Amino acid sequence: MNDNKASAFSPIRQRVICLQGMLKRMAVILLLLAVAFGMASCKDGQDEIDLAPLRELMEVTYEESEYTPSSYKRYINALNAAQEFLDTEPKTQYDYKTVQRELAAAITLLNKKPDKTVLAEKIAKAEEYEEHIDSYYNASATRFITALGTARKHLEDENTTQGLVDMAVKGLSEAIEGLQVRADKSELIALIASASGIARDEYMNTDWTDFDKALSDAARIAEKESATKAEISTAHTVLTAAVDALVRNPDKTELQVLYDEAAAIDASLYSKATLAALDYAKAAAWDALYIARVDQARIDEIEAELTAALNGLQYKVTSTYTLTCTATMIYNNNVGDQWGYYTTVNGYDFSKKHTFVEEVGITLRIEATVYESDSVTDWGSTFFDLVMTDGYTTSVEITVRENRGTYAGNKAKWRMTYTVTEVVE
Repeated sequence: MNDNKASAFSPIRQRVICLQGMLKRMAVILLLLAVAFGMASCKDGQDEIDLAPLRELMEVTYEESEYTPSSYKRYINALNAAQEFLDTEPKTQYDYKTVQRELAAAITLLNKKPDKTVLAEKIAKAEEYEEHIDSYYNASATRFITALGTARKHLEDENTTQGLVDMAVKGLSEAIEGLQVRADKSELIALIASASGIARDEYMNTDWTDFDKALSDAARIAEKESATKAEISTAHTVLTAAVDALVRNPDKTELQVLYDEAAAIDASLYSKATLAALDYAKAAAWDALYIARVDQARIDEIEAELTAALNGLQYKVTSTYTLTCTATMIYNNNVGDQWGYYTTVNGYDFSKKHTFVEEVGITLRIEATVYESDSVTDWGSTFFDLVMTDGYTTSVEITVRENRGTYAGNKAKWRMTYTVTEVVE
């Protein structure tokens, strides 16, 4: 039964197989025709390729010793490909453009061998720091080690470029400069402890802003793991200045003793001149003791002044003096003719002569007055100093102005001369 079926389909299978063979042969023929047509096309277009630019690129010679191995190898490969193209037929425009472009690029990318002299010198210098790398803070040491590794890599790399070498030199230089020595913080820490223990009520300062900032900044630097020597030094300097700017409350004990002594003296026993100096020193002492906020230096100055004033007290010496006044009219421009004058000394008024007891050599403040006593009295007066010394003489001039009437504004002038005479008993 199966044999009959196989024999029945046998002619059909034979025809199918035959048809498949024909199709394969036709495909091969078409493929051969396409290849032949393409080859003919390439041959026809070969004369249109201008090989001169490629040959010009190939004629230039580049010395292998001047360039990095990788860039020179790229160039040789491109040069060999170009030569192979020239030796191959047929040539296509596409292949020509490819080899020309690759050779031109290889020439452009030829890298000159870099000068590594400076890099080698910089590495040698860096190796001196490398021996003591543990003496630097971790962050700066890590940057340094990385930069040194990069520099060594480019020193050994035959294919590195001058640009990369220069960058390695720059990076290593900056890393060396950036190395931060582990600084000693012991003095700063001790100063912080001392400043923190200050009893503020023992000082005159009312504004602690600068001190608090300096103390806070110093504490921050002390806690900073990577604090540099410069930062520590600056923090120490600033905090020291802030501490030095504090002014302690002064010791007024001695000043109080001196003031009490000065207040207890019998002023009637001493000369007015020396008492005046003492009164001035006492006033300054009282102000410093009870009102003003002054530092110890000023307290010391006031103590010295008060001590000098006490030591300078001199007992009063008196004498009897006669003060004589002579009045002379210089001119009178219709002011009047009813004239009078007087002098006030120690609260006593006199006209021509006055005898009184006064301290020898004292200077008195005297008032001299001239008046015209008609219906409306016109006055003129002046103050002057008089020295209680035998034979002392002085003169003053007094102007009297008419205030009312026809002659209002007119003036009269008098000269009053005073002579001091010591009365000898």
